Amino acid sequence: REMVLMGRAPHLSLFGAPSAADRAIADEALESVGLQDLRERPYTEISGGERQLTLIARGLAQKCDVLLMDEPSAHLDLSNQHRVLEMVDQLARQGLSFIISSHAPNNALNYADRVLLLHRGRVLAYGPPQETLTESLLSTAYGMRTEVIFAQRNGRTEARAVVAQRPHTIPAAALNWPDSPLAQAFADGDGPKLFLVTGLPGVGKTTWCGELIELARRRGLQVAGLWSPAVFANGRKIGIDLVDLFHDERRRLANLRGKKEVTAVATIQWAFDSDAITGGNTVLQNLPPNDLLLIDELGPLEFMRGEGFIAGLDVLDAGAYRVAVVVIRPSLLPEAQARWPHAQVITPQ
Repeated sequence: REMVLMGRAPHLSLFGAPSAADRAIADEALESVGLQDLRERPYTEISGGERQLTLIARGLAQKCDVLLMDEPSAHLDLSNQHRVLEMVDQLARQGLSFIISSHAPNNALNYADRVLLLHRGRVLAYGPPQETLTESLLSTAYGMRTEVIFAQRNGRTEARAVVAQRPHTIPAAALNWPDSPLAQAFADGDGPKLFLVTGLPGVGKTTWCGELIELARRRGLQVAGLWSPAVFANGRKIGIDLVDLFHDERRRLANLRGKKEVTAVATIQWAFDSDAITGGNTVLQNLPPNDLLLIDELGPLEFMRGEGFIAGLDVLDAGAYRVAVVVIRPSLLPEAQARWPHAQVITPQ
């Protein structure tokens, strides 16, 4: 009750104390949210859901027209989320307006009358949830591919849930499976299709790409771009080659870096050949017509230092491809998805 009584503060004088009438209003507010039996309990001893309902009751006690709530369902289990939002919905039907911030699109989809969708501090969309919480807009807002699940409701097909689309775990051979996302990308002529191939070191991303290249060529598909197979000696990886896939030309891209070796472009482990990088960018800047563009890989050099195959970023940003497959390490996947939110993610199998 003491927490709810704080809502009466705007109605009290500077040194005034809550009156019996104020306490009656507080009790009425608690009853409105179903907490009348807990009015003598300390606020710190009730559950998270009950605390949120108490804050709603405080707003009711203030007799306000609009109640602003900052993520009222955060840190609540499913039952208490439902309990709080159902109470909000019932009070809204009685004339009280709510402005609620939330990171949960499903709650907005199921309870909101209007949605203001923000992206990097700017308005991305505003309107009814069925119009604003779409796969396209949500993918842009969250920087990842999302899927909206539809169901019949009151005789109409409506969006009912939003889920994150998990990576496709498929072998390169899925190119020949009619129902696989890879095969469908070539069958569907509706705009460019981008796949990000990711996985922990040693999972076989480059090997997977090599298998895909061979399968695509057997199908008569024109393949272009860059492939970076490893070079081994005595079972140890000692270098990285760079293959121009259209002209089938190979050169050394990087060697293991010596402890005191200084090169223009390098990471902790690898010393890169500047001429090879320049040649790779030239390849990407002058791509011939192709069915499959492959870039293995875009990594820290490109995303964090503005070096490496930066022409690859330009090609992907411009959507100048039919189907593109790009290797991205897991640590950079969030940034890549934010940059290309409609890309599909693949983990090699």
